[in-house]
Amino acid sequence: MNMSRDDAAQALRDIGDTHDRVRSLQAYKNAAPYFMIWGAVWLIANSAMDLLPANKGWAWPIASGLGVVASVLTGWLQNRSRMANPESRRFGRLMGRRFGFSFLAILGYFMAAGAILAPLAAREVNAFISLFWAFAYTLAGVWAGWRMAAVGVVLAGLILFGYFELHSHYYLWMGMVVGGALFLAGLWLRKA
Repeated sequence: MNMSRDDAAQALRDIGDTHDRVRSLQAYKNAAPYFMIWGAVWLIANSAMDLLPANKGWAWPIASGLGVVASVLTGWLQNRSRMANPESRRFGRLMGRRFGFSFLAILGYFMAAGAILAPLAAREVNAFISLFWAFAYTLAGVWAGWRMAAVGVVLAGLILFGYFELHSHYYLWMGMVVGGALFLAGLWLRKA
């Protein structure tokens, strides 16, 4: 069977499009558990801040610590099967270092921003940090696929609505609605 030059070029474009789609779907599948973990963290920590205001100082540190442990364990489990190959192990260590340093850079950013913007009320800090992650998801979606960008945009809208419109139960909104939306986004990305 002979193919024309145009048919061959179209076939190569189709292959490239298929490769891009598979890469996006794999990124969604890999990201889904993290969305679910951190959706649960947001739900627990924010709800605790609303329902247990006398003890709200412990909610985020404990929930975040559990989220970090769950995220590291999830990453290890996702990469376990790929680690048989020495090149994959090297790449896995490289990516682990990159994620670790990225986390430290983000933590440093939040500490520096907190020092510059201080004093902020807990509600403002919560909205500021939450919006950072919503915009990070949107930016990740620019590279990984439109679904992740859509999640970031929806989360940003929900956070802004809660911050400006809900004053008495802002944390409950952030936990139940925004945390729930993040968890549901993980389910949606997993099914993509």
